Amino acid sequence: NRTNFSLIARQEAVHPMKSLSDFKSRLQPEFGRRVFGLFHPLLPNQPLVVLYASLQPSMPASMEEISTQTFTTPNKSSGL
Repeated sequence: NRTNFSLIARQEAVHPMKSLSDFKSRLQPEFGRRVFGLFHPLLPNQPLVVLYASLQPSMPASMEEISTQTFTTPNKSSGL
């Protein structure tokens, strides 16, 4: 939900987010991007772990390649 997204965005330490729209730009299913959260039943609004994944048909050469979307869109037949 929106509360969880806001909390994740505020606590991001490696690649800080400037706004909620910055967070949304990282969630682009059409480019194979996913965000997974691990929650505990006693802390339903506090993710224990957040994992960002970019599912690609091949290994990108750099983080810049992922963040600037210069890679190709995953092929549906590849299972990604």
